Amino acid sequence: MKKIKNVLYFYRILGWKEKMTGLGAIGYTFLGYALSGRFKFLSYFLNTFVVFLGTLFAFSVNNFYDWKVQGEKNFLGEKIESGKISENKALFFCFLPFLFGLFLSFLSFFLGLIPTFSFFLLVFLFLLTFFYAKPPLRLKERRFFGFLAVPLGSFLIFLESYFIVGRLTLNLIFFVVLFFLFETYLEILHVLDDSLSETEIKKLDQKKALRLLKILPTTSLFTSLCFSFSNPIFLNTFAFSSLRLFSLRNFKLEEARKIRKNVFSFQTSFYEYFVYGILGLFRLI
Repeated sequence: MKKIKNVLYFYRILGWKEKMTGLGAIGYTFLGYALSGRFKFLSYFLNTFVVFLGTLFAFSVNNFYDWKVQGEKNFLGEKIESGKISENKALFFCFLPFLFGLFLSFLSFFLGLIPTFSFFLLVFLFLLTFFYAKPPLRLKERRFFGFLAVPLGSFLIFLESYFIVGRLTLNLIFFVVLFFLFETYLEILHVLDDSLSETEIKKLDQKKALRLLKILPTTSLFTSLCFSFSNPIFLNTFAFSSLRLFSLRNFKLEEARKIRKNVFSFQTSFYEYFVYGILGLFRLI
């Protein structure tokens, strides 16, 4: 049982201390499937597994280099320092999902289970994850790219999953604009959380991040209102953006981590995308 738990901590399937679970990205695949309005079991099953492997790689390799480069205290680093696993062995297990995930991506493509666009997005996501964490490029430490890489990754996971069977529509274009604004807003919360830590990289000035925390949901609110003239469904984002702004009126910096950990908080309001997912299943978007 302890060995299983160690594996779950290693790949951040389970959160460890302040570190959150990395499985949230899987939800974006299901959102993509729901909004595509069609069902293709084998393609979806393999794609979800590949994205799952991608999250295992992303969070384990990020933990490794955060420990190695920044001296961050995390589960993987603690195990290396205590001599329970060597650096080389830890790195091997970090890259195992990367290699297996790329293999399954190529296999799915050659078997015709995923289209060319989705295949290239998968490969790009694996490479983005690699260069985000690994020196010397380590995009995480480059302010502009370090800040945008995470919302971009979530955005591309959704698109990759949607386009397995989905088609480009005006509603999709409107939706992805709102979705990217939301993901950027979540990353601002991440940046503010990191700003309280001595070892975390400061991707953005704290004062600028605090301003963006209000600007992004305000932008979503007015953008969704404009989009609603084309399709009233986008009033869903208008309502939840209003809720976010209202709940942020007395925001305190030390609350950032608590908000991020609570997927049901009004400040995050993930309910918005449950609503879109249900509407997608009924082909209303």
